[in-house]
Amino acid sequence: MTNLLSQSDRESILKFASEQEVEINIQASLNRVLVSGEERAVEKVCNDIQRRIMNLNALLHELHMFEWLVTNRDGTEELYKAEQARQLEVAHQRKEEFVKLEIDGIKCIVNLKMMEETEDISRVTKTVYRRRKVHHDYPDTWDLSNIGKEVVSFFDVNELSDEYTAATKRFNETIGSNVIITRVQRIQNPSEYARYLSLRNTWRMLHGKGSVHEKELFHGTKRDKIEPICSTGFNRGYAADSNAARYGKGVYFALNASYSMQDK
Repeated sequence: MTNLLSQSDRESILKFASEQEVEINIQASLNRVLVSGEERAVEKVCNDIQRRIMNLNALLHELHMFEWLVTNRDGTEELYKAEQARQLEVAHQRKEEFVKLEIDGIKCIVNLKMMEETEDISRVTKTVYRRRKVHHDYPDTWDLSNIGKEVVSFFDVNELSDEYTAATKRFNETIGSNVIITRVQRIQNPSEYARYLSLRNTWRMLHGKGSVHEKELFHGTKRDKIEPICSTGFNRGYAADSNAARYGKGVYFALNASYSMQDK
């Protein structure tokens, strides 16, 4: 993914490497970076490069989540080719204003602020769109009816389903007391799920496929924190006035449901 590093990224990496007295050779065409020098200095530079690559991996995921289109003069829409869409998405993520493209031999410039494509010679201007793709790589249990319409959706899980049985079985086995389950809901948040997949893939890329060990954990919180957690993910700020604060400022998870429940 080093071929996606911006000129600014490369200059920053080279400057940091120079400060650490480390030799570095960015071989974008071969998608690799060669680093040599004192061990601790090399480690610092490699960590900096890995951080940038993790950001790039998140960007790559966005490339698969969105598509770019242009509206022709007759009103028809046309998808940009893969390489052109990649250039547009990379520029969009980096908040750049202009992108130069060559389409079928015709040079043009795309204004990402105005979302317009203008041909260099004819000066013909067309409207540009960035649109979320419809993906079907979500969990098999998800209801896809609201995908692309809502940031987060809540669905009651059928008591007769395997999904309900699996969730309640783990809860009952570790709760350590008699409780009555009134409802089980599935939270569907495509953006947070995409972020999870992106981070998992990045970790596997950096440390090997066998380095990822996933667990199903419990988290207890106050009622008014449920919706923000489901919408934007876990945040340390949510722990300030919850039972997690007893152990320090953070968001805590437990293998056993009993640790996450307060009988209040």
